[in-house]
Amino acid sequence: MGRHERAMLARVSDAGGVEVFWIVLMALGLAALTWFAFRSDPHWVARDGRAFTCRIQYLDGRHMPVGRWREARAFIHDGALVVHSRRALRRSHGQRNEYRIVKRAENPPRNRVTYLIDGRGPHGATLAVFRVPANSRALPHIESVLER
Repeated sequence: MGRHERAMLARVSDAGGVEVFWIVLMALGLAALTWFAFRSDPHWVARDGRAFTCRIQYLDGRHMPVGRWREARAFIHDGALVVHSRRALRRSHGQRNEYRIVKRAENPPRNRVTYLIDGRGPHGATLAVFRVPANSRALPHIESVLER
């Protein structure tokens, strides 16, 4: 093998190394975006602060979680918390669950506020936990319902 062939092979192997670098960099970027998507809680609050999105998890009779945290849309109406759960990227229409806010959690996860709520939920669940970000504009309204 001559000098010219060796130089050509060296250029081809260098190009393969650069391609591998970009593939690894893109895979790491995709993994970072996926991690961020699962760690963040998207949150929306109406201008008046009475309607908002939250995360909700239902509890069974032994106060153990049933399923995973689900995105929900909630609003405060006549001193009760009305929750519409979303299922499979769409909101469940017709199922309106009213809850009474029982207690604020004492040791919530960082940057979140968690509440225990009681009412009639899906699948016979009477207790649930819902959480909102600690800097939510809905917190004063939620706290006012809790104090009643």
